[in-house]
Amino acid sequence: MSEKDNLLFEEYTIDTPENVIFDYHIAGIGSRFIGALVDTFLLGLVLSAVSLMLAIIMEIFGTQPTDIFLNAMEDGSWGMGLVLAFYFLLEFTLMWGYFTFFEIAWNGQTPGKRVAKTRVIQGSGSPASAMSVVIRNLVRIVDWLPWAYLIGLLTMMLNDKSRRLGDYAADTIVIRIQDEQEKGLLDSTSGANMAVKRRLAQFSLEDINRLYETYPHIDRLTPAEYELIEDAVYGHQAALLDSTVRSRLTKIISPKVGGPLPQPPGSNIEATRILKEIILLYNIHHSDSALNQKRPGDDAARSVPLQDD
Repeated sequence: MSEKDNLLFEEYTIDTPENVIFDYHIAGIGSRFIGALVDTFLLGLVLSAVSLMLAIIMEIFGTQPTDIFLNAMEDGSWGMGLVLAFYFLLEFTLMWGYFTFFEIAWNGQTPGKRVAKTRVIQGSGSPASAMSVVIRNLVRIVDWLPWAYLIGLLTMMLNDKSRRLGDYAADTIVIRIQDEQEKGLLDSTSGANMAVKRRLAQFSLEDINRLYETYPHIDRLTPAEYELIEDAVYGHQAALLDSTVRSRLTKIISPKVGGPLPQPPGSNIEATRILKEIILLYNIHHSDSALNQKRPGDDAARSVPLQDD
């Protein structure tokens, strides 16, 4: 990756308890500004439409908007005050509800975030929970103070993950969603390649032989199937997958290469471990430079009979 690319975003790496590595690009102030601009424009249209409807209703009843404010201040009318309170409550609900609704319904995105290709996730790398979305948007009021997100912007500039106060309160971060071209730039330094290099550095020939004995038919795994399990374990969207996806995938892939099934059945941790070992062995098996000799375990692999599914 070029130095220019590194200046555009910060990389956020999460190493889970299952030793699955996720790499994310932190959405900087520029990306978040684009998203906020789009959301502000759309929200402005909604608020303008509400104000227009209110003005039309008042016109029908022969009341001008200025009359409400003047009468409420001069007469202390509770009725006029109630109208004002309702209007400001509706405005707050729309402003807060807009971000909350979309981030829950669209898995951490608003229309603006979709345009800017950003998403809210938990600091752990998992999808943002509904409670976290509610919290981060309630604290948005503080981030806005004293005007135009000044506190929020200052907070974002003072930390390397561009988190505002709402993100700290909810333990969330905003990431950039990579397109395929950008994803290709990272292939040599992140995801499966990084994990394979780390594991291989710790592996002995005995460890490699054990993998061949555990998955004796690794040669049956097709490139398309390998890409599927690589995305499920190390892909940049892996954290957003349902917890049962890797378990179901293991039930299909592992028997094909002669491997075991997760124990206990349905265990996401065990399924991830099995898929990770298959990824590692696939890379060893298809690497011309891993070893400059006959692949260890080849004879053992041929001697192991086909296991029943």
